[in-house]
Formats: sequence, C-alpha cells, structure tokens
Amino acid sequence: MGTSKQGDVLYWVSNRTNGEGGLDIWFSLIDKTGKYGNAQNCGRKINTAGNEGTPFYDPKTGTLYFSSEGQIGLGGYDIFKTRGSQKKWEAAANIGYPENSSVDDMYFTLDDNGYTGYLVSNRVGSISVKSKTCCDDIWRVEYPKKVLYAVRGNVYDQDTRELVTGAKVLFLDDQQKQIGQAVSSKDTLYFWGTRPQKVYSLKATKEGYFTGSATFSVTQKDNDDTLRVDLFMKKIPHEPVRIRNIFYDFDKASLRSESHAPLDTLYGVLQDNPAIIIEIGANTDSKGNDDYNLKLSQARAQSVVDYLLQKGIPQDRLQAKGYGETNPIAPNTLPNGKDNPEGRQLNRRTEFRIIGEIPGKELIYEQGNPGFDPDSIEEEDDQPQEEEEKE
Repeated sequence: MGTSKQGDVLYWVSNRTNGEGGLDIWFSLIDKTGKYGNAQNCGRKINTAGNEGTPFYDPKTGTLYFSSEGQIGLGGYDIFKTRGSQKKWEAAANIGYPENSSVDDMYFTLDDNGYTGYLVSNRVGSISVKSKTCCDDIWRVEYPKKVLYAVRGNVYDQDTRELVTGAKVLFLDDQQKQIGQAVSSKDTLYFWGTRPQKVYSLKATKEGYFTGSATFSVTQKDNDDTLRVDLFMKKIPHEPVRIRNIFYDFDKASLRSESHAPLDTLYGVLQDNPAIIIEIGANTDSKGNDDYNLKLSQARAQSVVDYLLQKGIPQDRLQAKGYGETNPIAPNTLPNGKDNPEGRQLNRRTEFRIIGEIPGKELIYEQGNPGFDPDSIEEEDDQPQEEEEKE
C-alpha cells in the first residue's frame, strides 16, 4: 500500500489485458470513502513482456520493491527497486546480492525502521525436501543502522530570556540550503534527519528582532540521540548602536584596515536581516570649526557606506549622515575649562541605527532535499490506458 496526494494507492498483480505481457504490476487509487478507482498499469519502467510480481511500497522513501523475471538479473526472479508513484517512476534497478541469487527471490519487504528486510527464496541453504533449490523459505537481511538525530530547542529573547513565539525558524544544511522550517511557539521545536559529521544551522526571523542564528555540528554516536540547540533573538533598538573599533586616518575620511573586522560583522547583520534600512552616522569631537567637522563626519560616514556597498549591500538600504560635533555623548572639556581627551575620544564615534524596513523582504534560501517527491518524475509517454471499471 502506498500513499499519494490523491489518497492511498494499492499496488497489485494481474495478467489482465492491456498490460505489457505476462503478469504486470497495476495500481488503484482508494478515495476517502474506501472506494477503489480504475485499474491502471504502472508502465514500462517496471513491467516487461515477462512476469513481474510481489510489489512492496515503502512510503517513507517513495520506493517500490518488486520481483521480475523480465528485467536483467542474476537468474530466475530478482528483486528490483524504483522510486516514484503510480505512473511516474525512475528506471528500475536490481538491488543485487545478497538479496538476489541465481534462483527465485520474491516478496521483499522492510520493517518500519528500515534496518531489516525479509524475502522469500528457494536458494541453496533453504530447507530442502527433494533438491537443494526445491522449496521456498523466508530469509532475513540485516542492514547497517543509519544514525539520525533530532534537533530540539526554543527561541528566546536575548535580553529577557523569555520565549519568543511566532518566529519563523529555518533549518539549513552545510550548503545553506533549506531543509526544514517551523514557527516558534511555547512548545519545543523539533527538526529531524540530521546526520553525523555534518554541519547545520538554524535561523529565526521575526519583525522587530534581529535574526537569531546558531550553527552546530553532529558528532558520531552509536545510538539515536536528540541535540539541544536554542536560538536567541535581540530586539531591534530604536537608539543608535555604536560600532566599536572603527578607525580613520588622522584628519581624513579613509578607513584604516583594522576597521574592516567590525564592519564585516555589521555586514553579516545586514545579510541576516535583509529588510532593514540603516543610517550610518559619524560624529566628531569639538576640535576644529563646526563646518569642517560636519563635512569630515559626512565623508567618514560615506566611507563606511562605500565599504558595505562594495560587499554587496544594496544602496537603498544604506544612508550616510555626518553629525559633526552636534551629538556629543561626553563633555569635550572638563568643568574647569581644560581639555577632556577621554570625553573627546567617546565623541569620535561611528554608529548605525535602523531607520526603515523594506516591506515583504525576507531571507530566502534554496530548497535542499528534505525527502523524495514523486511528482518530480515525468510520466512516460504511451503507457497502457487505464481499464474502466465494470459495474
């Protein structure tokens, strides 16, 4: 029994007319009321002029296992597999030894976890009555266990440590392709199917917050396990945020090389939050005249914007604003009128603040491979027509 978007699918065997010859594998859709649809042939990627039989469909992987004496094999009936559904199938492949032998191998099935297979065969080693290959026995095949891990966690406010609900959480592989998503709530989030020796990341987005992200690797363990990965999101502030360690050449607007690291961090923030529009504000101390300081600060703010533009941030997300000496955060002079070097150093600063948002803009990642989609396979042409139901 298989599944599809139209309902359950029953795969079965018949030598009725309009097939490919001999015994063929057919299918019928079953609607919600339990009524069976018309008989339809699975097509030439499965059926041959010889005999096919014993279909078993694994819905977890979208794989149909069947036996055929018309396909090229090791002898007698061999077990084959193909992925797909109904009339859309990949080319069938022989699953090889030890499942297949030189005699008949049929009725292959897997248990629910996929670690144990069963088949019927009259191969040498069966309990014999007349000859070594006279009789069918049930055989078992053990498969190596694939260790998969679940990832669980919650989304929290970075400052209050309270749960953040309604955040969109994306699950990304090491190629930054999306392989899952969920919406945060008070309940713990779960993502499944991580594999050992792989690196994954989670990213959470919500209006009013900077994107929260976490990167983690899966280490090899003997048994299935659950990893705890929590995400922390910081609210977007209304006040300016100082960018520390931004240095300019003396009396110039050009950035010094040691300024690149903190600006690269800001670039990462902009990459992770593609909707925000920021203003880069540059400030000076009170040395020099007002007009000169205003022009110098504007040029310095533009230098930061130019750096981010070169990194690939669009122009419409960046604005440069020079404030000169108009926004001090510390006194430039002491109460006795003497110079205050520490205060002037605090006033020479570069900041950014959020001034807008691009409506509808969000992080978009290429889809990875979360599972098998039978609809990705094209239906072969000139298949046998379905047989109408007879009252």
